[in-house]
Amino acid sequence: MQTDITQWKEKEKVRINELREKNIREQGGIPYLQLKEGENPITLLPVLPKVEDGNFGPQVIFQIKAFEKEYLLSTREGGTLHKELVDAISNEPVNVTIERWGTGKDTRYKIKK
Repeated sequence: MQTDITQWKEKEKVRINELREKNIREQGGIPYLQLKEGENPITLLPVLPKVEDGNFGPQVIFQIKAFEKEYLLSTREGGTLHKELVDAISNEPVNVTIERWGTGKDTRYKIKK
């Protein structure tokens, strides 16, 4: 019984995320990418990042491509990931891999070029 609920729960999470992404794209928006734990290959697009107010201070929003779709990637202004993406961005698309590990406040990121 527990396995059935666990399997359903995982499938439902995927379905909800796909539906949310579809709705955002249909309205002409670009959804945010939630990085998975481990390696996340992305293409950093040559679009000027935007700065927006976030819950924990300014957020710098980069436009990326992953899984053959465009996404937005939010970083904390002045954080390690922000600094590394600033170093990586150029006038041409740049392929990088973002490593993510940890959860909550213990989440860490590192870019492999």
